[in-house]
Amino acid sequence: MVFYRGGTITDPAAAGYSFFTNFFSDLGMTVGHAGQPKTVSMVLFMVALTIAGAGLIPFLLSFMPFFRHSVSGNVLSIAGTCCGVTAGIGFIGITFASSNLYGYLHREIVMWTFRMFPVAVLIYAAAIFREPAYPKRYAWVFITFGVLLVAYILLIILKPGMGTDRDWLYR
Repeated sequence: MVFYRGGTITDPAAAGYSFFTNFFSDLGMTVGHAGQPKTVSMVLFMVALTIAGAGLIPFLLSFMPFFRHSVSGNVLSIAGTCCGVTAGIGFIGITFASSNLYGYLHREIVMWTFRMFPVAVLIYAAAIFREPAYPKRYAWVFITFGVLLVAYILLIILKPGMGTDRDWLYR
């Protein structure tokens, strides 16, 4: 965000990155809303999101064995891991489909990734509740995180206060 040179959907001349009027995807654009290159912020966005997506995959694969003590926990952890690995791959895919170059593909990857991630988190919350030896407070952490992810999806879809239909969902 520090290296983002500026521009929002509603104000292409705006200076810097605005947490409330820019999308995170703006950081990965090759060219900003005002037409200036965004190389540094794009590269940093790509590196960060690729590391996050690539880190999610081994985390979930190593988390899954904690739920082998019950059939339901095992099944839920497999389902949660499948959804989470899909989300991890999606995070990596988002970086290679810049919103200003591949708008439709970018939108689809973002929406599927942010659909799968909360599903994975909420399935794992259920697995934690089903696992007798696992502390239940962690399930509540997962539920809180899942609710925040769903709220983010709603923010993307509803775009409150954007004031224009020219956002990235309609490009």
